[in-house]
Amino acid sequence: MKLKGFNKFINESFAPIDVELYEEKQIEAKDLEWIPIADREFPTEKDEILRSINSLKWESVSGSKPMGYGLTIKETIQEFKIPKVDQIAYGGTPFGTKAEPGASYSVFGVIGHYTNGSRKLFFVDGGNVVIPVGSMLISGAVAESNIDEAAEKTPARKHPLYKKLIKFLNSGDMADEIRDMARTAREYHTEYDLDMLYNDWETNPDAPQPLDFTKLRNPEWTTKGREYTLDMLDKMGQQAVDTWFEDFEHWLK
Repeated sequence: MKLKGFNKFINESFAPIDVELYEEKQIEAKDLEWIPIADREFPTEKDEILRSINSLKWESVSGSKPMGYGLTIKETIQEFKIPKVDQIAYGGTPFGTKAEPGASYSVFGVIGHYTNGSRKLFFVDGGNVVIPVGSMLISGAVAESNIDEAAEKTPARKHPLYKKLIKFLNSGDMADEIRDMARTAREYHTEYDLDMLYNDWETNPDAPQPLDFTKLRNPEWTTKGREYTLDMLDKMGQQAVDTWFEDFEHWLK
């Protein structure tokens, strides 16, 4: 069986943690983060994929499974290094494609637990090929669903690009990008909000201390970097926030 897709999208850069799962609900197209390969492989079949996803019945990973489904899911978990899988779903409503109307594709799902939360990951089973098509964050400290629930919104959280920033930070292994975002966030908070120089942290204990990436390794690099960036943004005033988002808006479109 050939596994087709992007290992960068679903990877081992997040350390596994225990996260309590939410109750099942009907999934809409806007809930999913579609993987680019889905647009190429199934350009007109997203509605069919969504119907197949919503026909899935989730169950514990333990216990006996049908041999065909069980082997495919096991190999997928190993190939994409999905951590701490505790629930799976298979046997979604089959569908054909415009190019192959007589084909019988179906969706299966896996729930994995990452440092930034729990994700439902969805794959299309084409018999001899498995294609990752989308995922959704169902719990986590930076889950998009939690953004609007903040009791007091900071200027950063009110910014129109904030939700896109959250999606960007959750989209995979972004070590270099997160390092740049974290360092720039500290620089702007220091200079715009605190009226200090960028390197004042060396002599002023009240200045924001930098995150020393030279002492970090993945997955700690990406995890700490995300947390540091969002913390700095929450401390920023309006001018610092606007300048920071202007610098990084090309990554957030």
